[in-house]
Amino acid sequence: MKRYGIGRRLIIATALIGAVVLPAHTATAATQANNQCLITVNGTDANGNFIVESTKCYSSYAQVLTAAGGVNVPTNVKAGMAPTSFGVLSIIGTHYDGTSGSGSSFSVTGADCNGGGLPTPSGWNDRISSTWNGCPAIVHYENSDYTGSTFTTFDVGSVSNITGYMNNKTSAIKYFS
Repeated sequence: MKRYGIGRRLIIATALIGAVVLPAHTATAATQANNQCLITVNGTDANGNFIVESTKCYSSYAQVLTAAGGVNVPTNVKAGMAPTSFGVLSIIGTHYDGTSGSGSSFSVTGADCNGGGLPTPSGWNDRISSTWNGCPAIVHYENSDYTGSTFTTFDVGSVSNITGYMNNKTSAIKYFS
């Protein structure tokens, strides 16, 4: 029987643990990278934050648009395409982790453009790189209490990149007419 010193046993044990943990972590990250989520809100609280009714994530943007009431949404519709093209008038904003409406996203529905807002959902703090506007103006705030630096996107129906300092710095969002 071959005997190993404590140092060698520690190295072997560490290698085995790393081999088991690494693939599970990598799979989780890959799964999360493809999420397209729909956040349904209903009213605002005393602080003007939207009250989140539900958050559902899908593997495609087409599924988000269908869940929001889209009609005849092709399965190959790309993130960044206007929801209104498929009869979806209820989405007030879609936020992407990539530029030009690419990558994972979350869309907000069930509210109006009267200044309500929300802190970014779990996993989205300091991650937004572009926004599709369903409201005339969407303000991106650096801090979750609607303070700090801001970046405003305009133009209903278009995608705008978040540039400069505020790219990947959004912690809260408000929607205005």
